[in-house]
Amino acid sequence: MLNTFLYIFGRIQKTILLLFVLGGVCRAQDNAWIESHFAVAEAGFQERWQAFGQTKFDLWSPKWKELELKQHFTELLRQRWEVFFTSNELFGQKDAVGTYRPDYATPPVEVWKTWFSRYPYPPVVFQYNLAVPDYNASLVTINGQRFIAMEAPTKENLDAFYRCINDYKVDPLVRLTPARSGLKDCSVPYWEGRITGNQVEIGNRKVHYVMTDNWLEHEAIDPHELIKLIYAAKHLVKDNGVIGVHCRAGVGRTGTFIVGYCLVTEIDALLDQKVSKKDIRVSIDKFFWQLSLQRSFTCNRFLYYWTLHRLVDVKLGNALRQM
Repeated sequence: MLNTFLYIFGRIQKTILLLFVLGGVCRAQDNAWIESHFAVAEAGFQERWQAFGQTKFDLWSPKWKELELKQHFTELLRQRWEVFFTSNELFGQKDAVGTYRPDYATPPVEVWKTWFSRYPYPPVVFQYNLAVPDYNASLVTINGQRFIAMEAPTKENLDAFYRCINDYKVDPLVRLTPARSGLKDCSVPYWEGRITGNQVEIGNRKVHYVMTDNWLEHEAIDPHELIKLIYAAKHLVKDNGVIGVHCRAGVGRTGTFIVGYCLVTEIDALLDQKVSKKDIRVSIDKFFWQLSLQRSFTCNRFLYYWTLHRLVDVKLGNALRQM
């Protein structure tokens, strides 16, 4: 009987070892898949970014007043339209899309129909950095940090939302919209009954979770609260990890969070180098453009742009500008 036990125990050990090895191989394959997709997205972004190589971007300044910023932001939107489209006559028209330039091609119309996109400009996603074929999600890389900018899920595409998060091993996930706002559905409440501590269950994975229900669509958010959200995500993401971010459409608040994250990272790096706060000048516009080339129409409202300037005000210890 002892020999039988030792034989069975030995087989169990070998099976466990085999499963461990196979698990390591699968994890390596998963990581290679993620790396390859982000490499393609990064290459596509860098190809487009070359056109901006000689551009001198305006810098944040405490002297910018509300009217000046509004005029500047309107010009930014006009310039972005010229980059995306061959038709300038349609700029500013609510439902106008114009004709995309060939290098900013969007998915076929039939694919868009499966996404139930709630954004008035259907081509939010570029083809070159599309995260998965069946969900409105873009791979974003800025200064080595990886994000997936996503639309909030509906009941119809919840499985695709879960799959996208799990395929890319997203951790943490940042939610910037409530389930409902007034009479409007904003997101299927996938988190209800699935939160344990600071984690949410997504499919068969538990993912660290950062959220707010206080940021209304098309509105500003208190910069102190935005900074807290950014640091919460920063403390949770691992080296080379992927931060998933979604609001309702995955454009306005999502884009503002990502640009804010990049600004905070750059400012903190300069402070670590002992650069005095009064000598720090960062460019919100630079990150606006870097994200716009990866997720179109991002930061698409003045109040989002205004929020980013106020965020820098707070980080650099300046008086918080008021409207």
